[in-house]
Amino acid sequence: MSRLDHKLAALATLSPAQLREEWLSMFSEEAPDFPPSMMRRVIAYRLQEQELGGLQFLAPDIVTAILEGRQPIELNTRTLLRTSELPIEWKEQRKVLGFA
Repeated sequence: MSRLDHKLAALATLSPAQLREEWLSMFSEEAPDFPPSMMRRVIAYRLQEQELGGLQFLAPDIVTAILEGRQPIELNTRTLLRTSELPIEWKEQRKVLGFA
């Protein structure tokens, strides 16, 4: 498991107070009044963006599946990094990353 994979997995164990602390650390501002599940998603996205150089076009359902640990077993940080040209179209992303 990569360092990013460990960080993403650890998010699921953080309390709301710990999520707010993590938010403050990452964004240099107080966390908005989001439910913990939304804070986890935003923090996970930022972690991935920092580690992988940005996946701003990744389909939202793929991001959610990764955050919840429902991604295909072969999909991890390494495979994302090796996917040199990720399609912009979400349907094609699902095929390339093993969700279709």
